[in-house]
Amino acid sequence: MTSNIAELVKLKGPISFYEFMNAALYHPAFGYYSTGKCRIGRDGDFYTSASVNLFAWTIAEGFINRARATGLWTFVELGGGDGSFASEFLSYLERVYPEHSGQVRYVLVDPSPDRGAKLEKGSWSSQVDIHTSIEELDSIKKGCIFGNEVLDALPARRFTKTERGWEEIFVEYRDGSLVEVLTEPQDEADIEIVSEWFRGVPCGTTVEYQPDLAPFIRSIAEKHREGIIVLLDYFSTTAKLGQRAGGTLRCFAGHRLIHDPYVRAGECDMTVTVNKNHLLTALEEAGYTGKTCMPQWRFLMEWGIESAFYKIMSTLTREQQIHLKMAFNTLVSAGHMGEAFSAVAANKNLEPGP
Repeated sequence: MTSNIAELVKLKGPISFYEFMNAALYHPAFGYYSTGKCRIGRDGDFYTSASVNLFAWTIAEGFINRARATGLWTFVELGGGDGSFASEFLSYLERVYPEHSGQVRYVLVDPSPDRGAKLEKGSWSSQVDIHTSIEELDSIKKGCIFGNEVLDALPARRFTKTERGWEEIFVEYRDGSLVEVLTEPQDEADIEIVSEWFRGVPCGTTVEYQPDLAPFIRSIAEKHREGIIVLLDYFSTTAKLGQRAGGTLRCFAGHRLIHDPYVRAGECDMTVTVNKNHLLTALEEAGYTGKTCMPQWRFLMEWGIESAFYKIMSTLTREQQIHLKMAFNTLVSAGHMGEAFSAVAANKNLEPGP
């Protein structure tokens, strides 16, 4: 447990888990994401699909084909971090589609202090815009909004069903440690939603609710005039989430699952599974249509992973080809990322281009 978060809880008294998670991830002075402690990849705390070069190449392949068909030449990456994904995406376009790579406007959005650090080099650096939040963006008249494992890091409220009804999990400082306590829910609107969603679950069940998810989607839609939105993450339905007795909170550090979220708060990744029904409703209310949800393997197949694979394969050494084959299996195999993650996509005012 970091002393900063302990002091925060001691100062404010018991705080909701939502406040705790928000501070642990986004506090400007000691948050995991906001202070540059987030590390992804082999030497980091966790892997994502974006850690695999072939993933970025596939998204670039799918994007350029859609851009040529519809004219959406702006690509907005949410949670772009240090720009590793963007660098691979743009390098692929420069290598495979040199006649189109210069048409692409790339926008990276991330709150971390090292955002876009790897984009300083490259002939495409001048066509990249970097921002800390959606609110900073100008209107995206025609483009693709893309986010990989962004929603699961939105802070969540946690509730437990007891014989007295739903109670909210708060965090307090006691005897040198952070501990959970159950209290009466603080937000009537939130508990009404939770009660409706998880009606009939047995006592002892813990669930999460992300109150910022719908406002986040609305903030995107307000900037996004026309195009597509694609969000990949851990998704599950309301019904299945209600069957997860202990909830879905996960913490990772050094590729190890941290079972106690309070031991290394502010120093580890902290996520929850995203409610697919919640997201689909939020997208619809924000004006998006044509919503689809599919496992990652199918999404990548539709976006051209095989095309990207073969276009790059012939340019590689024997050893590099072996690694590329391993990457392909990692991204699409059911035992790896292919089934663990899903993609939700939708359109907004999209009309075919010339």
